[in-house]
Amino acid sequence: MKFGLVGPTFPFRGGIAAHTTLLEHAMRKRHDVVFVSFKRQYPTWIYPGPSDRDESEGGIRPLQASALLDSMNPWTWYQTAKRLVSERVDVVILPWWVIFWAPQYLLITSYLKVMSRIPVIFLCHNVHEHETNRLKNLVTSLVLEQGSAFLCHSEEEKVFLEKHFPGRIVTTMVHPSYEAIANPSDSGSQAASDGLPGEAASPDHRTAHDPRQILFFGFVRPYKGLDVLLEAMPEVHRQTGARLKVVGEAWQDAGRYRRLVAEHGLNAVVDMDLRYVPNAELPSVFDAADLVVLPYRSATGSGAVQLALGAGLPVVATRVGSIPTAVQHETNGLLVPAEDSKSLAQAITRALDPDQWGRLVSGVAQTKEQFSWDRLVDTIEQVASKLLDTGSGSRMQSETK
Repeated sequence: MKFGLVGPTFPFRGGIAAHTTLLEHAMRKRHDVVFVSFKRQYPTWIYPGPSDRDESEGGIRPLQASALLDSMNPWTWYQTAKRLVSERVDVVILPWWVIFWAPQYLLITSYLKVMSRIPVIFLCHNVHEHETNRLKNLVTSLVLEQGSAFLCHSEEEKVFLEKHFPGRIVTTMVHPSYEAIANPSDSGSQAASDGLPGEAASPDHRTAHDPRQILFFGFVRPYKGLDVLLEAMPEVHRQTGARLKVVGEAWQDAGRYRRLVAEHGLNAVVDMDLRYVPNAELPSVFDAADLVVLPYRSATGSGAVQLALGAGLPVVATRVGSIPTAVQHETNGLLVPAEDSKSLAQAITRALDPDQWGRLVSGVAQTKEQFSWDRLVDTIEQVASKLLDTGSGSRMQSETK
């Protein structure tokens, strides 16, 4: 088949850009791909961080992409839609995560529907934003109404999509591994051979670490529950002597978390590195850790989980969204209820026990193949084939992969 893929890639930073790029790598093994990316993603006045670009040498490059879209220039939206039609793609894949993309997506999908009836698969990283409201929900519904099929991360999102878009194909997907980023020397992927520096060592060497190192990684936002982890850390440190490193850009009040560190008496225990870390540095960040802890209050998929597992590290996380699909309790990590600092402290302490830690590390290796990019391509192929077999305008009953 010939696919159209629209989304961010290098030099734009973040998990969505990495996901879209690695998906392009995997899809090109089997199919033709017309990959349209951005020449401008967010205007500087709207992006909450210093920049939405990561032009370090560690960025994962696309194999072939056209930097055509400008989020603030409607003419480029039209050009993108026209390009997809002129290339005679069979199916278009659009990643969806925030309503900022609503205007361009509405124009692109409307053009496709009128000019060629090319089916659109929405790859939903989030159906709704983490901080949502009625207006955002309305805009989301207007955009997703244009989809012929949906791929989503969690059962809860699947149920929502089935209810609000009856008759469409709705399929759950497993978030693939980010091993190519966190541990490029071992991934054996195209990304690993495309200039990603660094050599992440086997986690076996971490057994000698003293003290143990816990890592919280990712954009620091309220729904990710860093405050819950900080509340758990005094007991964790008392039981294990472990230290915590927080690595990630804070989009809101970073001072709040620094105050919590001081309030809990953790100044000598917690290291706060509140900045965006480029891909080139990620192997060393994960290589220094023994355990990744992600105490999210809510989630759909999680790129941080797949960075951790890709680096060979077990994960302690909350039982929310699709996280239990990746973090398999008692196999490659431990799961606890959300917003329960006591249970979180107990799970971290248990996971850092040398015997338990070794067992979980072995479980990470054993579950590795479940998160391959080829499995996601398999899912896309199955959905696309059904759309093409029945006609792009048809609506079908949903199913779960």
